[in-house]
Amino acid sequence: MSLDLPGTAASFTDLCDSPAFKPLLKVGGQVESLSINDVSPGGDAFLIAVISQLFSAQTIMVVCPTVQIQEKVHQELKTWLLRLTKSSLQSSDPQYFPAWDILPHESRLPHADVLSERLETLIHLSKTTKGSTSSPLVVTNGIGFLQRTFTSEELKKRFRSFTLGDRIDPLDLIEWLEDQAYEPEAQVTQKGEIAL
Repeated sequence: MSLDLPGTAASFTDLCDSPAFKPLLKVGGQVESLSINDVSPGGDAFLIAVISQLFSAQTIMVVCPTVQIQEKVHQELKTWLLRLTKSSLQSSDPQYFPAWDILPHESRLPHADVLSERLETLIHLSKTTKGSTSSPLVVTNGIGFLQRTFTSEELKKRFRSFTLGDRIDPLDLIEWLEDQAYEPEAQVTQKGEIAL
């Protein structure tokens, strides 16, 4: 008796042929937004993973009602996408786009991890090309979805790429990083800091 899981490809094909998925296949590629209701909380990440595989050429933004649900869906999506894309070359990591978690009138900055995750997602989205076979899947919550962020043009102005063998003046790099709001420190202990 084998304890191996059934083949994912066969299960995926059977699922797409099921009556529950027929309406989704008809409208999925033609809508800009899709609200999924009446799905068991344990099955929402699986359903999103299947939808992302069916419509892999489209960017999918999953908006969760709370941060806790966002974290749960993000973790479960990683698992399901890894399983569903095992035989393909598509990226299996969904992007995590958190809310700022500060109020507009507060004089403090958001946590460095929040800034980092938001920027990582925006950079990933800006590098997506039209017509690619695999588009990003982003998980956020309602507040994070509504909060303002950089335009793609402004973000691209702040990119700086290096390849192996490039030479750059260290002082020019430090100056550029300071212009991007990096904080000079004696020793780097967290994201957003630089040290000479």
